[in-house]
Amino acid sequence: MLNDYDKMNEEEKKELLSKVAHMYYNENKTQSEIAEYFSTTRFKVSKWIQDARNKGIVEITIHTSNNRNTKLENIFKENFALNNVIVLNNQFIPYEDTLRQLGKLGAEYLNRIITPDSIIGVLWGKTVYNIINQISINDNQFVEITAVQIVGNVAKDNPILDSPELIKNLAAAYNGKYKFLLAPLYIQDDYIRKGIIEEPVIKDAIEYGKKANIILTGIGGQTGTSLYSNIWEKYRGNCDLENTDAVGSIYGRLFDKSGNICDISANKKVVGVNMESILNTKYRIGIVVGKHKTDATIGALKGNLINVLITDRDVAISILKKLKINFE
Repeated sequence: MLNDYDKMNEEEKKELLSKVAHMYYNENKTQSEIAEYFSTTRFKVSKWIQDARNKGIVEITIHTSNNRNTKLENIFKENFALNNVIVLNNQFIPYEDTLRQLGKLGAEYLNRIITPDSIIGVLWGKTVYNIINQISINDNQFVEITAVQIVGNVAKDNPILDSPELIKNLAAAYNGKYKFLLAPLYIQDDYIRKGIIEEPVIKDAIEYGKKANIILTGIGGQTGTSLYSNIWEKYRGNCDLENTDAVGSIYGRLFDKSGNICDISANKKVVGVNMESILNTKYRIGIVVGKHKTDATIGALKGNLINVLITDRDVAISILKKLKINFE
């Protein structure tokens, strides 16, 4: 009978869609469980749920949360080439709580844009970690995404914040697959780097990374008087970093205040997906916490290095003040 859904009369369709909607929304069953119950596919169940909404059987009311600053979000949409922007109201919220709440907002946004064929490129850091950590596994078993590594390993002091661990966790959250890029982020020797990039396993991973339609990344900025994190410190002196006009780093590259990737040798040592492919990615989601990243975020926005911004009120206001954009 279910295989002849299109041949049902309207009353029969309504009865079926009501049952499916009740199981999904009220009984909290996954689409896989519903598909098993009806001896059908998850994709048919997904279609039925959408039909239930289209026919008015299911009505969803969204109560706007006061933890988002929609006024600032609208100002950013008006002034920057962004597909979307999310600004957390973080007055009187400690740094770690800001990270967690931004992660939750980021996870909710990611859930809205993913599809079963999504390829999600993952960078590294606390902001990316907090998004992935907030994804509910049970709610997403039907979305079999692929998580990929966009550039090589950073070799951070805390491995759980590095790309390989984050990729595995993201894939697990969506019952999906993952693909590592088994190489360091930078290789100093040009001859060795070119040889490694041509290795079949490495080359395949890079080519797969070019197919990503979503990228999750943090933005590196200045801390105190230094731009250089421990990632860059080992390359200072060897890659003309001292004379660069960089204000931030993203995708393993340093960029200037206008968002241009700096023409320095360090940026040419990267093992990973090229910038042209990255900039063609549909969703380039940048997650930013901390006013010390104001200049870096402005550069990333001006250069269209990201087209979705997830940040907090303090950073948003700091950016608008720096650019003399009225927000009162």
